[in-house]
Amino acid sequence: MAAWNRRSTIKGIGALGAAAALPGCSDPPKDAQVIVVGAGLAGLSAAVTMQDAGLDVLVLEADTRVGGRVYTIRQDGYIIDAGGSEFSVKSYARVVDMVNRLQLTMTPWRGNGIQFALHVNDLTLRGEDWPESPANRVVGAARNLPPAALASVYRERPVPLADLEAWLKPSSAGLDIGYGEYLRERGAGEEALRLIGNRARAATLDGVSALWELRAAKFGEVSGGVEPLRNLADGMGALTDGMAGLLARAPQLNTPVTALRMTNGDVEIETASGQVLRSDFAVCTAPLPVLRTMEIYPPLPALQAAAVEEIPYDGHAEVFLRIDEPYWEDDNLPSSLWTDTPLGIALHIEQPGSPGFLWVPLAGPLSEPWRDLSDSDLSATVLQELNRVRPSTKGRVTPLALHNWNRGAWSRGHLAYRAPGQITRFGDVLTTPHGRVHFAGEHTAQLASGMEGAMESGQRAALEILSRFG
Repeated sequence: MAAWNRRSTIKGIGALGAAAALPGCSDPPKDAQVIVVGAGLAGLSAAVTMQDAGLDVLVLEADTRVGGRVYTIRQDGYIIDAGGSEFSVKSYARVVDMVNRLQLTMTPWRGNGIQFALHVNDLTLRGEDWPESPANRVVGAARNLPPAALASVYRERPVPLADLEAWLKPSSAGLDIGYGEYLRERGAGEEALRLIGNRARAATLDGVSALWELRAAKFGEVSGGVEPLRNLADGMGALTDGMAGLLARAPQLNTPVTALRMTNGDVEIETASGQVLRSDFAVCTAPLPVLRTMEIYPPLPALQAAAVEEIPYDGHAEVFLRIDEPYWEDDNLPSSLWTDTPLGIALHIEQPGSPGFLWVPLAGPLSEPWRDLSDSDLSATVLQELNRVRPSTKGRVTPLALHNWNRGAWSRGHLAYRAPGQITRFGDVLTTPHGRVHFAGEHTAQLASGMEGAMESGQRAALEILSRFG
């Protein structure tokens, strides 16, 4: 399927604005013209788009809340985004459009301008001391860059993709190799690879496709590079709550879907409670690890089924630590920290009226064993490691909140990525409609990534269905 863009959606919706008058249904009556499985950004985007065009839409959500991987924790007076925390005004056009439609307040992301202290090879130091530090074992000109920026010096500039669609074209297949292999070919030494791999999506850098990483870099390049990021004053959960509020029919929560069946020209959707709902079409936005547990009848074609089964997700757990006292006044180092330990990074997020909190997004192979710990043990382990690498935090930082995306029953992972060879093998087969079932979710995005990719995918699926009604 050809890559899809926002402009085509706008044109398509304009052409199909009369969908409210479209004929409905057969006997017995259907529960909705379209049922959307999942009330994350992709599902809500699809639902709002189709409702705007006049369709009767029902959203089913397995969880007790809407939002999916957009999740705001409100605790002890803190607003904590445990998923979907920040966005770019330049490159997140769909997100910004919806924020403006809902009249939500954008604020500068509290992480803008973060300065890091470093803890590498058992030494703690300031970022400006890194190039000449004995902790820096990187060779060549790359030793002048901070560890978090090392990959950029080995990556080709400009990104060797002609446009945002190029990652799906056969001409890019030569880049569908291990990311570690790609970086080695471009001169990265073992220490540079070790530091880059500390926060890799897979167990090793060679477990993720270089083409997948270059796709993300191209998205940043096309959107104009780094700019001050934004978030929402009330947390990003206000976005998905607001989108759900636009729907004439409130999302049906606590409704896990166990089967999607196409019979007699309809879609039958069975839930865990045994309820069976019928519609003309369906949009399934379930993350792949959840989709694997659903019955789909008739079965998916072999290649699409293989993609659902094999495409991996990165691990992620979010730990938040309350700052009780400004520990940085004791050691005179920047308040945030980048490490080569399982801790990874600890970002100081300021909050009005308090010193704020540390956000520790546990990602990458080093922290993998930690993510199987219980919530209390994980918080305690993170705090213990923080105290070890930065003693000034002892007695000044305490656990605040935690969310482990790996253990979430309706996420079972964080974000999809592609292993080497999977882009060449699978292409964008995840976007291919299966009969009357269409697919969306960030794992099906073709042009954007993250929250913008989720909304892109939802609008694409909505336009596909609107064109079929038309």
